[in-house]
Amino acid sequence: MKSFSKVLKQTLQDISFIVYDLLEVHDDGSNIRIRQVHEDGVSSIILKKLAKLKNQGFNIVAKNLGVHEKKTGIDFNLWIGENDEKYIRLLVQAKSFGNQMNTENSYSIDSEQCEMILAHSEKEHESFPLYFLYQFIDDPNLKLYHFSFLEDFRNEYTSVTFTSAYNIQKLIKSKNLKFSDIHKNDFQGVWKNNAFDIFQQIEEQIGLPLYLLHDISPSSVEKFQTLISTKENSLGLLLLLLLLFGENFPFKIHKITAAQIEELYGKNDPESEVQFKNLVIINDNFKLIRDRQKKLKRFLRE
Repeated sequence: MKSFSKVLKQTLQDISFIVYDLLEVHDDGSNIRIRQVHEDGVSSIILKKLAKLKNQGFNIVAKNLGVHEKKTGIDFNLWIGENDEKYIRLLVQAKSFGNQMNTENSYSIDSEQCEMILAHSEKEHESFPLYFLYQFIDDPNLKLYHFSFLEDFRNEYTSVTFTSAYNIQKLIKSKNLKFSDIHKNDFQGVWKNNAFDIFQQIEEQIGLPLYLLHDISPSSVEKFQTLISTKENSLGLLLLLLLLFGENFPFKIHKITAAQIEELYGKNDPESEVQFKNLVIINDNFKLIRDRQKKLKRFLRE
């Protein structure tokens, strides 16, 4: 049985390859032919691909709620859980710089919408506010200049990247919204998960390939919160995410079930004060089985 993290990682990598192909710019030497895909189209592809996790035995809900994000600035409500008992929540706004090809091109991101996302995350739901960024980058030096710390890297993985809304807020104020600004990722050497060193560098500007979200789960958040209190070295993405957010790290573990989450959104209608666009619930319902197997093996050893 593959772990949920491995399956999710492979799914997110597959999504990156699909989006890269859709956004690829073709130059035949005389003119440039560009495949036009709107950011809503890319988001729909992500939803459909995630929904196919059902075929691998995982419990997932992925659906369009039929409303607009004008009041919250949010495209996705993404919940990731374990045993259908605990969930973490990501609030996602998708942006694209469309048909431009290099790292010096800028995104068109509205400052009011960004403030709306942050306010909604902080005051109401204690969630993780992210931007999903869609692009085709034609640059052979992507790894060298932006992702040298990652051993598991291909250019296709940059077709969908993510960064924190706090990072975007800071860059809006400095008027630097280029791919090269958002994805500075100014780490030294190869990324060896030396988390505590990175934990302290809160001024860095971080943008990461989508597949790195595979490591997020309620149990990893709990381990991370322990790390913050004990200040010990640890592995994983979550310390990198603290670097993304600095002191604004807002993760809360919600003790809730998928049915209760769906019920919350079932009450959401176009006239509601709070509106959402898409709902995704991914539940690692194999974790309970794996935990029981570990306990059994430990018992047999003893």
